Amino acid sequence: MRGRTSGPNPLGPFVAAIIMTAVVSGRSGFREFFSRLVRWRVGVKAYAIVFLTPILICLIAVGITLCFTSPPSTLSIEKLREVPERFLFIFLFIGLGEEPGWRGFALPQLQTTAVTDKIFSLDRESHSRIGLGALASAAGWK
Repeated sequence: MRGRTSGPNPLGPFVAAIIMTAVVSGRSGFREFFSRLVRWRVGVKAYAIVFLTPILICLIAVGITLCFTSPPSTLSIEKLREVPERFLFIFLFIGLGEEPGWRGFALPQLQTTAVTDKIFSLDRESHSRIGLGALASAAGWK
């Protein structure tokens, strides 16, 4: 099973965001896009909580499991060695691959008024058509 992929590459949105930033905003867009990747908006304490809480929850779950069951006989050092590899993969490919693509490029673009107005006008139009259609069929009109 080792060496096989488990689905689409999470770097796809990141690469697409880089390409679209070049097309839409040019060099100044690159500076803004990559500066957002390293900009800290909360303190070190918040980052420590975010990174340490999942580890603490897993350790508590293991402790509870060991209280009610016998220790696993197949626990090996090889399995424990995979933990840092998996963490790095998830952090680098998903955390720094997928998220900047969606939140770094797509979200700011969607928050511009022109795009948002278009989306909401299409949404209102579709709701009004659906609403009028439902009203017409309820009234027996064709």
